[in-house]
Amino acid sequence: MAHFKNYIIDTGFVDSNKRLRLSNLFLMFQEVAEEHAEELDIGRNKTTFAGRKWVITRYSVNFNRLPTYGEKVTMYTYPGKNNPFFFYRHFYLKDEQGNLLVVASSIWTILDATTNKIVVDPFKKKLPEEEYDFELPLPDKINEDATNKIKEHQIEYSDIDLNGHLNNTKYIELIQNIHDSSFYKEHIFDSLLVNYFSEIKEKENVSLFKDSLDKEEIIKGAVGERDCFKVKITYK
Repeated sequence: MAHFKNYIIDTGFVDSNKRLRLSNLFLMFQEVAEEHAEELDIGRNKTTFAGRKWVITRYSVNFNRLPTYGEKVTMYTYPGKNNPFFFYRHFYLKDEQGNLLVVASSIWTILDATTNKIVVDPFKKKLPEEEYDFELPLPDKINEDATNKIKEHQIEYSDIDLNGHLNNTKYIELIQNIHDSSFYKEHIFDSLLVNYFSEIKEKENVSLFKDSLDKEEIIKGAVGERDCFKVKITYK
């Protein structure tokens, strides 16, 4: 059975267009995933406090619509098929009427906090597998590149999480801030694909690159010559 968490979309969740910010959607993904991990006994006691860390490698998100200010919504999550190297997690967001707003899939892994190497079959048990007919396929690799440098950003104290690197929701903030509120008033998300390659640490300077074609954008973040993430966005 999918784990769920109820939310009211309040002032801290929305932008000036009164729609849920993309970064806050990813924060909701993170919160409900952490809650479910604790429920399945694969949370902090088996990771953070055992010298290991959860790492997200890819996200895929499809949007019917983003909720707006004042709405009550429910975020659901459930694990996909078992794999000794990776953990597949799915999400979906519904409004009060049961309408499907957002569907997402993700790929995670467990790293040794000292060596940064993948821990194979870290929990020595099978997780419950679920499948829904509306779920997204697992995220693909982004093959396109972005070459047009548009800005730089230095990673600061407030960007860093308990693992000592840029939190995955902060990557999304970097992406959002490429455009202003007037852009998002006219451009509505249709789909989003994120590939994470390398952690980014405090005080590192991230160069952001963007190439656009019609209703599609490819965005890349790099530290020096090291590619750290890529994002593919399509707009309605």
